[in-house]
Amino acid sequence: MNTKAILFDLDGTITDTIPIVLSAFQKTFHLFSLHYPGDDILRPQIGRQIEHIFGDFFSEELIPKVVQIYREQYLSCQKETSPSLFSGVFEGLFSFSKCSLPMGIVTTKLRSFTLPILERFEIDSFFSVVVGAEDVEHCKPHPEPLLFAAKKLNVLPEECLYIGDSLSDAKAAISAGMPFFGVLTGVGEKEELLEYGEVFLDLQECSQKILSHKKDYFRVEKQ
Repeated sequence: MNTKAILFDLDGTITDTIPIVLSAFQKTFHLFSLHYPGDDILRPQIGRQIEHIFGDFFSEELIPKVVQIYREQYLSCQKETSPSLFSGVFEGLFSFSKCSLPMGIVTTKLRSFTLPILERFEIDSFFSVVVGAEDVEHCKPHPEPLLFAAKKLNVLPEECLYIGDSLSDAKAAISAGMPFFGVLTGVGEKEELLEYGEVFLDLQECSQKILSHKKDYFRVEKQ
């Protein structure tokens, strides 16, 4: 691998926001007087473009309104239940920063939602670029967000490593021509993520293995 940049998913990889997402889903369905399909149905869908998730349950003409309501409910739920960082995330990001490689966030969440979260946990300084849903036409699993981030960092897609927790993350990375590493803190199962790349318990374990075998993973050019 000739990695020159590291990109990360947000929900399920860095922040433990999945309960908030599911609560916002549930409230949105109830506001439209529709039966909530259940956490077991919607949890595996987290990471897909939100319009596509709701497209499985609502008519096409309703999608813009449903998405608007969902985002309002998400912000409300986030105020009631503040998101948290997964254990070891700060340590993992700090370790990755020692590689002197630019890092970025690529998420299906709006960038305007993402930046305050990064600032709240004082990890925003780790990232040179943040790509959210409003920055691209197609969200993950489409490769566009990852390709956009690579372009912003002025590196080739194959020179980026993408770390995420879901099949949506994995498929986006492979479609973009990027190596993918999975973490088990989110919605993905180990067996399914292993089909796309190496899998770790969490971000800290991922950073520890990579940095302890740095020559196997990175060929960083000397400045």
